[in-house]
Amino acid sequence: MKLFKPSYVAYAHCDLPCGVYDPAQARIEAESVLNASKKYHESDDPSFKQRCVTIKEERAEEVKHHLWVLWTDYFKPEHLEKYPNLHDLFWNATKKAGEAKKYIMELWCLILGTFFSGYLAFYLIKMLIISYKFQERSEGADEILIWIPQTSVAVGSFIFFICVFHQLILKIFKK
Repeated sequence: MKLFKPSYVAYAHCDLPCGVYDPAQARIEAESVLNASKKYHESDDPSFKQRCVTIKEERAEEVKHHLWVLWTDYFKPEHLEKYPNLHDLFWNATKKAGEAKKYIMELWCLILGTFFSGYLAFYLIKMLIISYKFQERSEGADEILIWIPQTSVAVGSFIFFICVFHQLILKIFKK
């Protein structure tokens, strides 16, 4: 059994020798995210804005990667004892890097939601007008005009469309 036992035991504060892990890489990528965001808001060119978004998302992913490498490979329990807020600091930093990508996804979902809720509202209002025009009645023991219950559905779908569209406008203008 002595054959498999190491003859010397080495102790290090990280997985690789000192100088390999550099937090400057994460800082540089984070500054790129910030600069891409500024350039996005300064430009009116849609093509340039799309490039800014692409660069910002790629750099945000790099920030998360560099932070996670530092967190998982470099920091050890001794660092946590010396800096008790280290966990919260890194957790918040990786969350902020993820938020850079979240804006685009929320914007895309709101655009789709606005389109589909607008189409639904249009179609339901169109059905309401047709039912009113032809004075359609429900079949059954208590005949009622169909446009009466359709009115509340059409109005509700229109209000829903307005709400989703309002959220889209707020997201675009960041209010």
